[in-house]
Amino acid sequence: MDKDNIAKIAREQLYECIQYKQPRIEEINKSYEQYYNKVGLIPKGYKKIPIPVMSGYVQTLMAKIDDPVKVSFEPIKQADYLGAKRISALWDIIKDKANYDQIDRWVKKSAIFAGVGGYKVWSDSINGKFEHHLETINFEDLIFEPNAGTDLQKHRFKGQYNLKRSKSELQELAKEKIYDKSQVRKLVSMEIGSDGKLISEDPQAEESILERYAIRGLDPREQQTKGDIIYNFAEMTTKIGNTEYYILFETSTGIWVRMEDIKDNFEVSPFVAWLIDEDAKDFCAKSLADDIKPLHTTINLVINDMLNNVAKRNYGQRAFDPTMFKNASLLQFRRDGLIPADTKNGLKKIQDGIFTFETPDTTSISLNIAEYLDAFFGTKTGITPDTQGTSEEDKVGIYYGNLQQAADRLGLINKSYKKAHQQLAERFLIGVGKAMTNKYAVRLIGTNDIEYVTKHDAEPEYDIQIESTSNAERLKEINEKRRSETLSAIVANPALLNELNPKKTVEELLAGGEWDEQDVKEFMDKDFYGNREILAKADSAVQMIKENKDPEICKTANQVFCQRFAEGIDNIDLKPEQLQMAEQYLQIHWKFAIQNAIRKANMDAMNLKIDGIKQQLAQPVQPIGQPMQPTQPEQPRTNRVNLPQQEIPQENEMQIQ
Repeated sequence: MDKDNIAKIAREQLYECIQYKQPRIEEINKSYEQYYNKVGLIPKGYKKIPIPVMSGYVQTLMAKIDDPVKVSFEPIKQADYLGAKRISALWDIIKDKANYDQIDRWVKKSAIFAGVGGYKVWSDSINGKFEHHLETINFEDLIFEPNAGTDLQKHRFKGQYNLKRSKSELQELAKEKIYDKSQVRKLVSMEIGSDGKLISEDPQAEESILERYAIRGLDPREQQTKGDIIYNFAEMTTKIGNTEYYILFETSTGIWVRMEDIKDNFEVSPFVAWLIDEDAKDFCAKSLADDIKPLHTTINLVINDMLNNVAKRNYGQRAFDPTMFKNASLLQFRRDGLIPADTKNGLKKIQDGIFTFETPDTTSISLNIAEYLDAFFGTKTGITPDTQGTSEEDKVGIYYGNLQQAADRLGLINKSYKKAHQQLAERFLIGVGKAMTNKYAVRLIGTNDIEYVTKHDAEPEYDIQIESTSNAERLKEINEKRRSETLSAIVANPALLNELNPKKTVEELLAGGEWDEQDVKEFMDKDFYGNREILAKADSAVQMIKENKDPEICKTANQVFCQRFAEGIDNIDLKPEQLQMAEQYLQIHWKFAIQNAIRKANMDAMNLKIDGIKQQLAQPVQPIGQPMQPTQPEQPRTNRVNLPQQEIPQENEMQIQ
């Protein structure tokens, strides 16, 4: 199908979605009005103070659901064990760089109001460096197929609009061949009106897209950046026939600047969403704010009625006899004020000249209603005085359950939310496989070993595990405690102890004693002990060569240094001149390692001889008449460094220095 026709269909789908969800957006805006404490029309003489019910609910709930998500990739086949560990380690690095935790909190807040949480996720390679990206999509900007049901992935079209691109950005991306040059030229040549907007066939379309957030007192009209023109775009995937297309087009004209088969770049749609309240047929889910809205309105009304009742009684209305009080303005309060009154020479009583209209005291009724609503509100939502910080009760568990019920609808117990994070993890794997061009250094979880991730590590099928970070930490502590107790019980039984691998047993006991990984390795690996700084210097040298810098000379280099450096060089892609520099560097430091090994061997031999002399001098003096028993001194031993055979000096060449 012609690309212009595909863009036309996509634009029609966009406005079909906008028209369909407009009533829902109006309801969401009412919740935002309550959240931002906006006050509507007020009758004359009535005072209205905004009571922050909605904002208190949202902020308290947000504090409850800020627990980050933990993702792990488990191997299905044993052969993929190391690949799974490398991918999991890469995920922990990339998710922080992509700001996953904060973006997920933003999506949760949006879902509280809209009932829908949306993401856009993709990967690319910038200057050979793998990058992964995650963005929030608010419901106002989300494109979906009306009446297509809960699962966004089954919608024929999906995407995001209200994306801004300047004229200069479009031209620059066209030069980089990311956008189509002829289409960009066509768009920027369009006539611009006096208001700085495109003159298109549908001038109302742009306004319908930009109509949002006016509730916060912001001007929703497009503001043109000085010296540049801003265009409004929609980014979509749409399935036409058996082909799914990715398309980016300007919304008021329908001119596309990028279009391709989705398999050429993304493989699957980059748009992911989840719902608080799933429905088989309707994507516009009910939100938590919808449940709070009537309570917010009622509590505000009751409390404001009570405050106005107090004001009416304190500043009530009165009637007066104008024949007795001829100047009504004098009846207003004045400090030490005197008011003339004509009592007709005492024929009238002064109290008969003033009448006060009584206002019934309804504050107790209002307070009872407010207390009832507050209790009802807390029972249904979990937001009680305890959770808001006014409780004197120290035991969190007493009130934890109610709020947890609301929080669960936005957390991992919500199956839709969990499924969405699995889809994000799947797109991460796809991104590694399609966008990663070079190796990526990672440190395996729970160790200090450096491994290198390649695009091939994303090829196996993994079991993606999604869980709460706090729950994962609690389970880890419980499991570690059980393992430690079990191992201690076995060690205490000599019969069972003989069945264990001694080295593994010691390693587990040290780890259970909260020794860090470096310490455990020094305990278990004699070659590693005392070489922590040497290893760090070797890693630094590898990094400097990778960055085309001259690495520092390490005259204390030993065999461990050379081995670490060689392994580091083997695990990265170097240019020929970098590889030559690395080989020269290794040859120089191998000579240092031989010299240091000889020096150490001589020192060890000298120390052994000195120890033998000390032992002879420490022998007790033999009684006279008894033959002296010759002592058999221990043969000196030398610690040999595993050097190449041709470079090991002969025994007669080793001199004590």
